[in-house]
Amino acid sequence: MNNKMSDKKSVDFLSKSRPFRSKSDDLKQLICQTVEILEIFDMPIDKMTARRLERMALVFLVVIHKDINNSWNDIKDLSDSVSLKTREIINILNDKYEENISSGSYDDIRRKYLKLLVLKGGTASDFRRVRSRSGKTDRILYPATE
Repeated sequence: MNNKMSDKKSVDFLSKSRPFRSKSDDLKQLICQTVEILEIFDMPIDKMTARRLERMALVFLVVIHKDINNSWNDIKDLSDSVSLKTREIINILNDKYEENISSGSYDDIRRKYLKLLVLKGGTASDFRRVRSRSGKTDRILYPATE
């Protein structure tokens, strides 16, 4: 996998994960969009397995309060006075994102996924707008009209 995956390559790579293949098409699309954002922010995803990349994207979605029912413009971060406990993240993953994770896996969520997201930092506004490759203009990644 190279630094930048096309949507087709993302789907092909993520399809190696059995849980990804069983998810709804809308959720698959959302996960692929999230992988694109993680790539833009130089997350070290090139050595991840398909399942681990899928989980990284899902944990990111939970943390920013994004799901298939709201816009990328509605995402949240700490500046919005929103925070979640690791077990709450697991409950949301199970309830909204078609996962089946044991509540005892809270340390895995923290160590494997949250730690990387925290180290990379970023605010909701950073994720809503991403500087284009030319550095001259901003582009909205996924506008509210999606």
